[in-house]
Amino acid sequence: MKDPKWIEIQGARQHNLKNLTVRIPKEKLTVVTGPSGSGKSSLAFDTLFAEGQRRYMESLSTYARQFLDKQEKPDVDEIKGLSPTLAIEQKNHTKNSRSTVGTSTEIYDYLRLIFSKLGIQKSPETGEIVKRNSISETVKEVFEKAHNQKAGVIFPVEISPKSKLAERKLLLGSFMERGYTRALSAFPDKKNKTLEFFDLQDELTKKSSTALNGLLKSSQIWILIDRFVVDNESRGRLEDSLVKAYSEGFGRARVLSWNDDNELIFEGRYTDYPSTDDGTKRYPEPTPLFFSFNSPAGACPSCKGFGNILRIDPALVVPHDLLSISQGCIEPLSKPSAKHFLKKLLLFCQNEKIPLTVPWKNLNAKDIEKIWKGKGDFEGIEGFFGEMEGEKYKVQVRVFLSHYRSPKVCPDCNGERLRLEARHVFFHGKNIGQLCKLPLGELREWFSKIKLNAFEKEVGKDIFPQVEARLEFL
Repeated sequence: MKDPKWIEIQGARQHNLKNLTVRIPKEKLTVVTGPSGSGKSSLAFDTLFAEGQRRYMESLSTYARQFLDKQEKPDVDEIKGLSPTLAIEQKNHTKNSRSTVGTSTEIYDYLRLIFSKLGIQKSPETGEIVKRNSISETVKEVFEKAHNQKAGVIFPVEISPKSKLAERKLLLGSFMERGYTRALSAFPDKKNKTLEFFDLQDELTKKSSTALNGLLKSSQIWILIDRFVVDNESRGRLEDSLVKAYSEGFGRARVLSWNDDNELIFEGRYTDYPSTDDGTKRYPEPTPLFFSFNSPAGACPSCKGFGNILRIDPALVVPHDLLSISQGCIEPLSKPSAKHFLKKLLLFCQNEKIPLTVPWKNLNAKDIEKIWKGKGDFEGIEGFFGEMEGEKYKVQVRVFLSHYRSPKVCPDCNGERLRLEARHVFFHGKNIGQLCKLPLGELREWFSKIKLNAFEKEVGKDIFPQVEARLEFL
């Protein structure tokens, strides 16, 4: 009678098994151990699993079996108490060194969406918020700041300080032909807050124009598109003027409002591209590709999106620090091709009174730094490897250098893999690299604690459930 508590294997001879008979308890975890070649896999996979799978296949109909691979019976006398089997092999299906848990589970793809749609972009240099001003947002702000006031929309025209008066007149004449009649040569300062617009036609007819010549301080002239009172009737004019300003001013526009004495009351600076307040520097558009370390658009230029770079490793250069310099502790200098540099090193040590017979680990830090960094005409070990870098087109040099390199965390991105601008986009105080460094449990807890506003809930209604479901499953 079969014992339901045991799986009995009798006379297993599959592969290198030698007529093995064994009993394995059911409903318990059994570990098969032994040295390499002892038959662990032959017993577990090629005998036990294979017979269980074969028996299950034979229980199916003839029609179903025609679509399945035929299973051969393992070389065994008898197996009792066996149920249908399932095998999970230890395999690493990831062949790409760029793959992470985040990319494999698509969590990182959803994070990229979150940061591209809801992230707050900041300037790496100043920390100012980088924003792109849409027409609707700009109109809303102008109505809040300058409602029922006189206002105008202007755009900048760049003029070279070295340009001649005739060239400036030719440039501004082209704007006058397109229907623009007034311009501003300089913005008010603290002493004079009055806006001084000048008529393009009047200045272009003068032999010597102070507006185009002497008063031009900033290499820019601002062309006025339209003037109006900011109210509901002029909303359409404001929108059209902003569209023209963005087009003519290469994405830059300003809205000014003034009182009856032409004194400046409000100045709004707007750009149709990501920029800080003054609009002088353009920042990349935060698209999902901008946060991908697998794309040149988002990858750190130093490590190419790997998070680490290969650097000369002192531990590989001096693998045996109990040896002295005279005993050859600096391993690369023991090669025949490095004899010339070894002579320079020995002469340098004699001149600097660096002991050659003292073990490397017992040398003082200053002497080690001199050997590494060099001094005077001696370029040091770093200089030696620098010369080798210049000959990387040779196969033997690349092989030589590979023996003394090891991966180090990229000093520019600190292992976050992304370019500087991508690391300065934040969502609830964290950038995407910081979130990727969190353990799964902490990342799940962080997402559960953040409080989303109405806009974030609306934009991320299809994104956040996907992230949370995957984190929960993992």
